Amino acid sequence: MIKSGVVFQKNVCVRSFEIDPEYRMSTKAIMNYLQETSLEYGKKLGLLVDARFGVTPGMCKLDLVWVFRDMRIEVDRYPCWGDVVQIITWACTTATGLRLDWTINDTNTSETLVRASCFAVMMNKKTRKSCKLPEEVKDELRAFVTTDVDLDPVIEAQRYSTPRIETMDHIRTGLTPGWNDLDVNYHVNNAKYLDWVLESTPDWIIYSHELWKINFEYRKECLKDDVIQSLSRVVTDETDGLSVRMVEMEHVLRLASGIQVLRARTGWRPTPRLSTNDPTGPGPGPGPIPT
Repeated sequence: MIKSGVVFQKNVCVRSFEIDPEYRMSTKAIMNYLQETSLEYGKKLGLLVDARFGVTPGMCKLDLVWVFRDMRIEVDRYPCWGDVVQIITWACTTATGLRLDWTINDTNTSETLVRASCFAVMMNKKTRKSCKLPEEVKDELRAFVTTDVDLDPVIEAQRYSTPRIETMDHIRTGLTPGWNDLDVNYHVNNAKYLDWVLESTPDWIIYSHELWKINFEYRKECLKDDVIQSLSRVVTDETDGLSVRMVEMEHVLRLASGIQVLRARTGWRPTPRLSTNDPTGPGPGPGPIPT
């Protein structure tokens, strides 16, 4: 704990099972580390009741748990296999929940590699519905979590227009969670949603670009027997001749009934290594990039 005990930092080494085909830490691994460090932060603060994550006595009495309402991530540069990075996190109370912020920094250069912010709210474990932050819990959190106005969000929340389902032209259906996708609240872990988003992302983007920006809006929890549809469309792309540079996509995950569980926007930039002659590069992709 640093900065008078309101900020938590931890060093981690990028391991082989956390990397993508480019030897870089995967975006999903980044999301898992964000969650892990926030939980360790809560443990250091003393927010731990009966080995439950970040649960205050008041929350335990009222059957409340934390759930993410939104998540925003921006990647300046992905750390690679064997790199040691420092993850720093802190939290600020708001009128309706808790704001969490993170940075991932290069331990050698102090360069900021990743920035992230999210908003967490209360969910009642019995009704499975979000609820207001009770005054009793607010009082408990004030004793642990900072209200320092100088700690501004690392990434400000952005408002996007409501996705138009009829315009979605990349669709995957029949996606289902497995037991390993569930967390301690018996719903799908927040990082799993990224897997499903990528299922409907066109191959030409996956093979030629890297994901650098994520805006997730979690709208409903996903349970073990839910069947998910993943829908996506390219919103904007900046072109220069025949090569596509920056791409932005819009995504929706929904149940077969049409109920949405996630709305998302992702930003993509060209992968640094694209030569098929480079033995460390991604190799030949699925086909030419559309123009």
